[in-house]
Amino acid sequence: MAVRDHEWPGYTQWYCCPLCRRLWTHQDHEMVVLDAQFALGPAHATSGVPARSCLLCLGHDTKSVTSI
Repeated sequence: MAVRDHEWPGYTQWYCCPLCRRLWTHQDHEMVVLDAQFALGPAHATSGVPARSCLLCLGHDTKSVTSI
């Protein structure tokens, strides 16, 4: 997981999982999700966010899931 802003790529593609409705992205082999309860704003997908099943719903063994 990136610990500083400059470690994040300049453009991060977020996805909306159609199964669990989480907004998520990946960083290397880790999954990053927006926590709908503690986000600064509502963590809801708009029409421009592509649908893609998250790694957890696909059954992948992710070592790390970070909620921001």
